[in-house]
Amino acid sequence: MHNTRLHMGHLYTGVLLSGIHPGMIVSPYTAFTSERNKEDVWESVRSREFPSRPSRRDALFLFDNEDDLRKATSKWWSTQSRHALRVHIVQGSLMHRADSQLLDSDKDDYEENARRYWSGLQTDDPIFEVVVQGQVYFPDWDTFPPLFANISSSP
Repeated sequence: MHNTRLHMGHLYTGVLLSGIHPGMIVSPYTAFTSERNKEDVWESVRSREFPSRPSRRDALFLFDNEDDLRKATSKWWSTQSRHALRVHIVQGSLMHRADSQLLDSDKDDYEENARRYWSGLQTDDPIFEVVVQGQVYFPDWDTFPPLFANISSSP
């Protein structure tokens, strides 16, 4: 959230910034995902069949309700300390609301599940995520804890 503090609440997704510096800006998810093959299939289906949808690569992933946030936190980040923050998607940004549970599939089902994901279909127990490409605004940016709050300075 350091960059958000520097830009007074505004954050630009990596996809938007990669147009300025192609190939130089990637999200931590893109850089460190262990599921690159799966993401490649999702991106291939998106670019071929749903080109107006935002790319998952270098996007910002949000939750639009507390139930999905709780389910996702329990499933993916149960051992990590995460903070929920209010965010507004700035007009002109691309966004797509999709069931992230469709990502949990066998390799043989990747293409069909990617198609369902980009079509907006859902599983019986969905966890909806909002994929954003563009700009978002954090209205509470000035109350975020400092980046190095736990580091004491010495004289």
